[in-house]
Amino acid sequence: MIAPLPAGVLADSRGIGLVELIIYSMLLVIVTFIAGSLLITSLTSQRDITAMGSATSRAQVVVASIEDGVRTASQVTVPTASAIGQRLITRTGTFTAAGVATWECRSWLIAPTGNVYYRTAQTAIAAPTSLSAANLAGWSLITEGVKTAPGAGSAFIVSSSTLSVAIEVVAGSDGAPALVKNRITKQVLPTTTGTGPSTC
Repeated sequence: MIAPLPAGVLADSRGIGLVELIIYSMLLVIVTFIAGSLLITSLTSQRDITAMGSATSRAQVVVASIEDGVRTASQVTVPTASAIGQRLITRTGTFTAAGVATWECRSWLIAPTGNVYYRTAQTAIAAPTSLSAANLAGWSLITEGVKTAPGAGSAFIVSSSTLSVAIEVVAGSDGAPALVKNRITKQVLPTTTGTGPSTC
């Protein structure tokens, strides 16, 4: 003989009621909202860090190139900025173990567009008359998104044996900038004579 169920068992086994379903749904929405907010914050932070890293790397490329040219330079010149941008010119030497020098002219150009161009030659390097592809023949693009640092009168300032570089590099649509203010000191050179141009 099957014993009857105790009173109240059928009422307890009827499943989830409408009120409980609404509460569970509201809790699920809250948990999903919190998880989504954390994910969006994480992705935004990652994007900002990546953009800042990119800007920093590009700034380091520019400064390393300039530093390589200035360290062993016998002449460092900063012509007055013009419509094509700000230029830096060096007469840079490479030296043998015996101190014999081979000289070349090097020039950097920060264009108003933010592009940084670089050129080397065995003669003085004239400024391009415009930023067209034809006039920039012989110039190499180093990077983009560079401008004079805020508050600095010029990207390059020469004083005796020191070059001050003040640039800001922007990377990505969020505009995360990398600010560089660096002083590069010329080395004491074994000689200022040798093969190559005598002036740049």
